[in-house]
Amino acid sequence: MTSVAARSVPGRTYFPLLIGLLAVLTAWRLHALVANGLDLLGDEAQYWDWSRTLAFGYFSKPPMIAWAIRAATSVCGDGEACIRSFSPLLHAATAAALFALARALYDQRVAFWSALGYATLPGVSFSALIASTDVPLLFFWTLALLLFVRALDREQSADWLLLGVALGFGIMSKYTMALFVPSAALFFWLAPERRPRALALRAAQVLAPALVIFAPNLVWNLDHGFATIGHTVDNARLDGPLFNPSNLGEFVGAQFGVFGPIMFAGLLWVASFGRRLLAGPSERLLACFSLPVLALMVGESFISRAHDNWAAVAYVGATVLVTAWLLQKSRALLIASLALHLAVALLLPRLDAVAATFGTVIAPRYDLFRGERGWTEAGAQVAERLTQNPGAALLVADRMDLASFLYYARPLSDSTVKWGGAEVNDHYDLTRRIGKDPSRSYILVANSGAAESVTPNFAASERLAGIHVTETGRRPLVFEVWRLRGLASRPGR
Repeated sequence: MTSVAARSVPGRTYFPLLIGLLAVLTAWRLHALVANGLDLLGDEAQYWDWSRTLAFGYFSKPPMIAWAIRAATSVCGDGEACIRSFSPLLHAATAAALFALARALYDQRVAFWSALGYATLPGVSFSALIASTDVPLLFFWTLALLLFVRALDREQSADWLLLGVALGFGIMSKYTMALFVPSAALFFWLAPERRPRALALRAAQVLAPALVIFAPNLVWNLDHGFATIGHTVDNARLDGPLFNPSNLGEFVGAQFGVFGPIMFAGLLWVASFGRRLLAGPSERLLACFSLPVLALMVGESFISRAHDNWAAVAYVGATVLVTAWLLQKSRALLIASLALHLAVALLLPRLDAVAATFGTVIAPRYDLFRGERGWTEAGAQVAERLTQNPGAALLVADRMDLASFLYYARPLSDSTVKWGGAEVNDHYDLTRRIGKDPSRSYILVANSGAAESVTPNFAASERLAGIHVTETGRRPLVFEVWRLRGLASRPGR
């Protein structure tokens, strides 16, 4: 698709320069993963646990995150840095794909600044340091958008089929990928001149491979009571209090941090006052794949709630859209935005070291990595309690705690079981629910509230030394520890 705004840049090739900069940035991020010594988040520990038993589905997410971690750990082991290593690598690949997309819509100059802008977005800089489902989702969304543009321009069946493959693997990364389909439909409605001649055939060529790829996950959901699909619906919390202006304000405010203050302000301006700009073919396409997704998540945040990252795919097209506009209107603002984002990209991976240089510690309230501290020590203490009580299984009531202890108390935690209600609310309710054996002994590790609800269900209970892990200026990890025997009743029974 050639935009009316497209122009060539004779005698200059930006792609090698981009690859060099991406290599340096990715190397820095990989180094930081090794050097920062941060523990896994509970979700990351759960994804790692999933990766030990590969499947076509898991309770709360499609399987791509587990597959990515398994590929990484097969190469470099089960360390935290290795588990996360696919994130900076895949973000670099996404930036390269975005370069190809922006070049197809505009030129190499817009492509270079768009790709570099994406690679340094604050949200990308943060997600490059964790194992997240958004990372493969963004890659496949960008690849699908590139293939969509190529398919429109070349009208070749291979491009439409490859688009379906990208769509299928994107859905296997996160169900948000399904928003690609209505975004494309909206574009065809607003730009009827861009519809392919045989629209039904092209739709079939896209949907057929996508459904083939998605089918194993659909079958897994059928076998498990639509667990992942149901969890995705429940996650919206539409059964709770509706109309929450405070949630709306928090979500919109967070987008200035995710997309960057200048970029997000520019996107809001374009969406509000850029009618003439959005009349261009490239701009209209990018708007269709960004603004409706963002509007949907803004509405969701007001009706119920929306996490900060739920609009992530909107910023693929938005990055190119705002970058092209700023290059025309205010290159100084674009440079200022990139400089700010580059500073974040360089400082964020070693934020603790930067703070230490100034003789301070980041307060827990402002610590972006507060959930990644103390679990190594807590896991070691859990392993010590299990060693002192041979034959006892670890019993945990909280999913996130259970996942963290599976990783940090291994291998003694392999027999861990979960206490919960009658309903299946998470992966461990499916796979590690406590059994009926009244003769088995357990070591319960839980917060005080959970311990109060669990211990009365056993004939014998003995409180042991608790677990208390704290670092200077950090949020402490505190757990009660109980030795339990004689299970009288299972939870929910």
